[in-house]
Amino acid sequence: KRSGNELCNSITDTEIRHDNLDGIDRSVSGCYTHLLLRCRTLSAYAVTIPGDKLGQDVYQSLRSLSDLLTSRRAVEQRLCFQFVFRLPGCANGYPDSLIVPARVSDSQLAESAKHRIGGRLPVLAYLHPASRRFLLVGAGVANDNKRCPADLAVLAAALDISCRLAGGQRLFGCLVDTRSAKAAKAEGGIEPPQHYNQWRARYLDLPPVGDLLTSLCRLVGSLAAESLDAGLPRQFKKSESSSGGGSGAGSASSGAPHWMDALQRTLDAANQLAGLLDGPAAREFACVFLHGRTGRDYSLLLAALVQVMLCPLARQFDGFLAVIDRAFVQFSHPFHRRCARSALYSLQPQQQQSSQQQQQQQQ
Repeated sequence: KRSGNELCNSITDTEIRHDNLDGIDRSVSGCYTHLLLRCRTLSAYAVTIPGDKLGQDVYQSLRSLSDLLTSRRAVEQRLCFQFVFRLPGCANGYPDSLIVPARVSDSQLAESAKHRIGGRLPVLAYLHPASRRFLLVGAGVANDNKRCPADLAVLAAALDISCRLAGGQRLFGCLVDTRSAKAAKAEGGIEPPQHYNQWRARYLDLPPVGDLLTSLCRLVGSLAAESLDAGLPRQFKKSESSSGGGSGAGSASSGAPHWMDALQRTLDAANQLAGLLDGPAAREFACVFLHGRTGRDYSLLLAALVQVMLCPLARQFDGFLAVIDRAFVQFSHPFHRRCARSALYSLQPQQQQSSQQQQQQQQ
């Protein structure tokens, strides 16, 4: 049984798919129509069809399929993204190759980079295959009151691609700011609503990144407390229990009562962001653009968490390493400032030092 997209010869049982056709030549001699089918595999097939009308119908049918393929490729070219390499004005912390809409010119990308803080223009971070929604990351605008046509063109192209992938529905885009609305207005870097009228703003109101690092250090220290205490000499256990700056379970329980709030709020924000890509909110928004003021820290962290939540491959070892490389290393996460010390390092070194001095005085 053959489909309608295949041209079959009942004698030799040769099948040629229409998307393999590179060209069709036709000639008529007497009551026969001769077709020469040139394929992309550098092969050619000669077909003779009795009757002028039947030959004309077959020829027009093959031409229609060829035109359909051409129009489909034209649509795919409008929908696809492209890789661009180092652009003038682009952030030094961006990778050498970026994924941006194909229909946007290099000059527009350069102007958009100048319009964004640190040159971090909107680039593709993740495409969710199930819903065909994608996530952009970047930085806030450098001037809240300035209108940049190139930056509008970049976001409009991304929104148009997402709407076409969503079946042609005209949906809004979602501008997600990691700060609160009050902090965003005070610090700047937000898109003016009158210029970005196809986008709707949402604010995550995340705590300062230092609170998140402190909370994470306390969590890791608490989980490692039992194994550490088992191998420590008795005098070190007494020292850590007497000092309030240790990283064990005692420091987590004796510290602030809400030391897990920063972690919980970050995970809740990642869950909300994942819901915008794959959930009821995905019917409202076609594209999500995530940024803070500078496009670092929370923007990169949430982009990585969303991929881990939505992509099963990202939860495997090799996939997780790829997410870390793509979301943190290539986009220049400030490891030297955020991860200079391990989680087992004392959260309050000055307090620990003063406690040790008191012990020496007592001895």
